[in-house]
Amino acid sequence: MALHAAGRGARVTAVEVSWPAVLTARLNALRRRLPLRVLHGDFAARTVGRRFDLILANPPYVPSPRARLPSRGPERAWDAGHDGRTVIDRICSATPALLSPGASC
Repeated sequence: MALHAAGRGARVTAVEVSWPAVLTARLNALRRRLPLRVLHGDFAARTVGRRFDLILANPPYVPSPRARLPSRGPERAWDAGHDGRTVIDRICSATPALLSPGASC
């Protein structure tokens, strides 16, 4: 999504918890000569004090028998906690404070 948006002319900041995904996005942006800022870490921590006109997300959403989210490994891409809403609910809670004045959610 980030590469596509940057390719359409948007100024994009992407946040990703996976180092391999960060490096892949950065390399693809360089290869395509796209201005893309890719940050590593938790989206809430990496976006403090920033404002955005649009927020796109592709969070994990698959329910898991585990009570806690995995801290590493490929499961991070799909494991969304017991009810499948752990990450989605965090994004929904944080979004209003991240939107620029005049933007809506």
